[in-house]
Amino acid sequence: MRSVTKAAPYRPDASGRRFDRAARTALAIAGALLSLAGIVLAIGGYLSPLNGSAFQMLAGAGLIVSGALVSRRHRAGVWTYMLVFAGTVSWSLRNIEAGSALALRLVGPTLLLVMMGALTPLLFRWRPREALTVFTLLVALTVGLGVSSLPNGPLAHQTAAVSRFLDATAEGVLQ
Repeated sequence: MRSVTKAAPYRPDASGRRFDRAARTALAIAGALLSLAGIVLAIGGYLSPLNGSAFQMLAGAGLIVSGALVSRRHRAGVWTYMLVFAGTVSWSLRNIEAGSALALRLVGPTLLLVMMGALTPLLFRWRPREALTVFTLLVALTVGLGVSSLPNGPLAHQTAAVSRFLDATAEGVLQ
């Protein structure tokens, strides 16, 4: 009689399961924080008659979507946040002459960017060195886009048109 051996099903060891559970928990908490920040930003942009703008409502919606995607462990959450961050940098640099300090506009988004950079290896299953390389490249491209949208930059006319559109839309919605 021949005995038939069956292959044992693969089961990750206990440390691998704990790491997966911890990664899921970290992504869920980070997604909830992003969504909460987006809700606050969107409501503040809508309710504030003096400082509210359509850009704040759009950025808030982008943060809500990004947070929902991150909490569901989708890679698109990182890309969505990078688009929101690029828009925020461009908008902040374009409206620098409006009187508010640039640092105050970019502190919060930069902290969220650092958080997203820390979560990138978990979402993409990259090694930390690969994640750092891609993250650095994306930050450099974002800052380059922001600098090119300065009043004397090559994208000045396009960003001015978008800013005027968003401001006109906000005036119509907020009044």
